[in-house]
Amino acid sequence: MKLASFVSIALMLDGFLTAIQSNSSLAPCLFYDLTEIVEGLMKRCVKPEVVEKADTSSQLMKIDLDDSKNMASQYEVVLGVSAHALLAKAKATDLQIMFFSDQLPKVPCCNSQQTS
Repeated sequence: MKLASFVSIALMLDGFLTAIQSNSSLAPCLFYDLTEIVEGLMKRCVKPEVVEKADTSSQLMKIDLDDSKNMASQYEVVLGVSAHALLAKAKATDLQIMFFSDQLPKVPCCNSQQTS
């Protein structure tokens, strides 16, 4: 099920990764595309109203991911369609689904405490 969530994230990145392999100049659209990717990833685990309030990419990057007030609850975290289908197929209990949903904000795309 975690793999299905990562596949969902990979699909978000697929178009961008294909586009940057082009021979054409990417500078005009690179900033916009990267901003859209960051916003899309943040919408998975940050409260929608917090992301929507960020009018610029600078404000988007200043969202404090360590502040629990900004983070979506485990019921609001976006797992992806495949992960939901697998959870239903596995007949996961509410407790198992809650545990799985609680793990998503701990993955690198949603965790600001990662070191480079």
